[in-house]
Amino acid sequence: MSARGKRILGLGLEIAVPIAVLVAWGVWSANAGSFYFPPLTEILETFEETWLFERVGSDVVPSLTRLFAGYFIAVVLAVAIGIPLGLSRTARRGASPIVEFLRAIPPPALIPFAIVVIGVGTGYKVFIIAFVCVWPVLLNTIDGITGIDPTLKDTTRVYGV
Repeated sequence: MSARGKRILGLGLEIAVPIAVLVAWGVWSANAGSFYFPPLTEILETFEETWLFERVGSDVVPSLTRLFAGYFIAVVLAVAIGIPLGLSRTARRGASPIVEFLRAIPPPALIPFAIVVIGVGTGYKVFIIAFVCVWPVLLNTIDGITGIDPTLKDTTRVYGV
């Protein structure tokens, strides 16, 4: 079989197997009367009632918007701060106490501060999300930059990249 045929077969299996599992589950559970193993149709109806309600636009979408805004702010800040800290050992050593102090602050402890300074609203929620998300991205950025092979750094410097 050719490589293209294997890819098509693999894609077909990736689509067919989950569908076959769902069909088998639906047929097997159609007459189930057990509380612990309800019919698949009942599970799907409950999912629709619980998650696909008329207020998705007013309840879920604003939450996702705040989540993405906070994460985007955190990524931009963390990468902008993490690259210089990763490149300079002196900057990293100087900023380390501040980074470790701020990282140790539990986000719920910032709620009174954020309410007083930012107010209660979307900005407050985005600030808390960004504060929580900035630390993993910052630390991974610093580690990623410090983990670059010195030969690659020298090569990029020589070529002016």
